[in-house]
Amino acid sequence: MIKELWIVDKQSGTTLLQRGYGQTQTSERLMSGFLQAIYGLYQYAESELASAEGGKGLESINMVGMRWLYEEKKGLIFIAATDKETQLELLLSQLNLIADTFIEKFGSPFEALYGGGLEKWLEGDFSPFLLELDDIVSQWDQMKRVENAAKVMDFLDVVQNVMERFQNFPGFDTLIEGGHLDILGQAFADGNWDMSFLSSIDESDLREKIERIFGHIMEFFISQGLDVITLCRTYLHPYFKTDWTRIKETGLDDLLIQLFI
Repeated sequence: MIKELWIVDKQSGTTLLQRGYGQTQTSERLMSGFLQAIYGLYQYAESELASAEGGKGLESINMVGMRWLYEEKKGLIFIAATDKETQLELLLSQLNLIADTFIEKFGSPFEALYGGGLEKWLEGDFSPFLLELDDIVSQWDQMKRVENAAKVMDFLDVVQNVMERFQNFPGFDTLIEGGHLDILGQAFADGNWDMSFLSSIDESDLREKIERIFGHIMEFFISQGLDVITLCRTYLHPYFKTDWTRIKETGLDDLLIQLFI
């Protein structure tokens, strides 16, 4: 998500608007130095990268703690400090929407220059855009949570399908009596998807739990002297074949191959 955003006049370096969404905001002194650096990188990108590759040039800079993005439109540079976990394409789309919305509302230096009132335009009050900006950032943040919840829902649905096939294995009922599947019980409570619960799940922690559960199940069946290879081929492999595309998308393919194939 966006942590901080600046709207800057490209020619003069004037900051027209700034908004922070994190607890720690960048100081004006640091931002001034950063703008000087990004101008140099931008100029290099325009003269070297874009022409050499036939592309747009520099769009993002990855640093240790965050990612810097920028979008240049009609004499304005929209600069965003973001997290590194969110997909780059999603962040660039959000920044592009912010740029289009701002220019639609206030115009641009290019338009002001041709109209003969650039200095007056640069001295204008752009603060009314803050409420609209907050709405855009909030809506995209909510979209990200819904998207994450949908991914977890797919993940859990695959797990649930595997667990249902395990019910055909002799002695499986004894495994669930100890509460090993509490995490699934919460997600599938009353047969309904709890989106707030799903969006709050730590996916890495969930994957570790599922890996331990599946490993425990296989250890149990092996300890019982069962022919687990035949059981997996009979009850699990047919499901894997029919739902393999989604299994790969959820990132469960390596684990299922390792344990059951």
